[in-house]
Amino acid sequence: EGEQRSWQGGSFDRTHVARYRQLCCSPSDNEDVVPPLYPHAMLGPLQLQLLTHAAFPFDLIGSVHLRNHIIQYRPIRLGATFDAHLKIFQCRRRRGRIEFDMTQEILIDDTVVWTSCSTILAQQQTAGAEDAAHVLAASVARIEGERRAIGGVCVPPGPGGGDG
Repeated sequence: EGEQRSWQGGSFDRTHVARYRQLCCSPSDNEDVVPPLYPHAMLGPLQLQLLTHAAFPFDLIGSVHLRNHIIQYRPIRLGATFDAHLKIFQCRRRRGRIEFDMTQEILIDDTVVWTSCSTILAQQQTAGAEDAAHVLAASVARIEGERRAIGGVCVPPGPGGGDG
């Protein structure tokens, strides 16, 4: 299961995408399409906002970001309005530590067009995977954010913004 937070009505800024292409040497045959790795870079600060919040049960210091998996199902056109969903789930016990996945999805017209999964190994000792999954879900539900712009996307007040 897990806890999900949603941000609705986002769009990618053409100027930010152009800067990303220039800095990351990400040429494109179609300048109206978002590079496949850009959403992960742009939404990364949203992950950090959640992971570094005082209510989050694990300290990132000593934790290890193990891997990312990114799938783009179809091109994302600049100017398209999207909804982004962040979810923490799949807690697994690893030698007394907890490994968990954070997924991000971008939906356009209620269709998933892009998704990523980041796996993190938290160094804190835990009682068990079931306890950790419950602690993560409860912590995400308690986190309250402020309205702020991150990577060209305005994050609504509170981590659910819209529908949670």
